[in-house]
Amino acid sequence: MLDSNMFKPFSFQIALFFGPDFNLQPLAIATLIKDKLGSMFSVEPSTIPYPPNAPIPLEAPKVILQGDSNGQIIVSSLRADLILNLKSEL
Repeated sequence: MLDSNMFKPFSFQIALFFGPDFNLQPLAIATLIKDKLGSMFSVEPSTIPYPPNAPIPLEAPKVILQGDSNGQIIVSSLRADLILNLKSEL
């Protein structure tokens, strides 16, 4: 028998995929998401420095925004991932 306690999601992920001709500005995207969800993310986005001329995979994160236990935003050249953790009382 199924009951409501058997399925209690604790997090979910939304991925935005960008086309190859999209002019991506990872910090601007992370900042826009933070502006919309500001109450969840109390810290500023951090950028990840890579050495000059280093071959960087397109999926390598460029900007990370961590919101304590609320979730995180990770932006790379190809996609932006928004991962949100639900409150335990759900």
